Amino acid sequence: MVLRPAALAVAVACFATPLAAQCANGAPPPCTTAASARRDPPLDSRKWIVLPFTNSTRAPELNWLSDASVRLLYIDMSRWTDLTVVDDERVASLLRGVPDGARTQLRLAAGLDIAKREGAGKLVMGDYLNEGARTTYRKNLRRPSRWPAANRDAACDQH
Repeated sequence: MVLRPAALAVAVACFATPLAAQCANGAPPPCTTAASARRDPPLDSRKWIVLPFTNSTRAPELNWLSDASVRLLYIDMSRWTDLTVVDDERVASLLRGVPDGARTQLRLAAGLDIAKREGAGKLVMGDYLNEGARTTYRKNLRRPSRWPAANRDAACDQH
């Protein structure tokens, strides 16, 4: 069977038009932007998320504590039956959306945004400080639903 150039052109035009009329995600028009399409799940007051503790002294020999803080608290908190905890692998996945420079010194605003994106009603963040032979830990519990944007931004400037 031999196709003529005119028949080939008609076939290409018929099949190419529907492909051009699709959005980038394959949905039919009208296309929406990713920001307007994303909806955060409702906050669950029984759902907790633990984010990596910040190395306040920026001592390289203590960087492992940032990752360990999430894993160890997740393991211990998962034993409680009256709450749920976002697993450490999901936390790592959520943190990939944070710019590299901000990931090691995670600010409160970024932490609250991550908690809201996951639907966690409770957020655990903290930091640790190396003082000679002693390491001090500070932990903070935040409720994303009770932290208005104006207060969140002011607190982040003081961090």
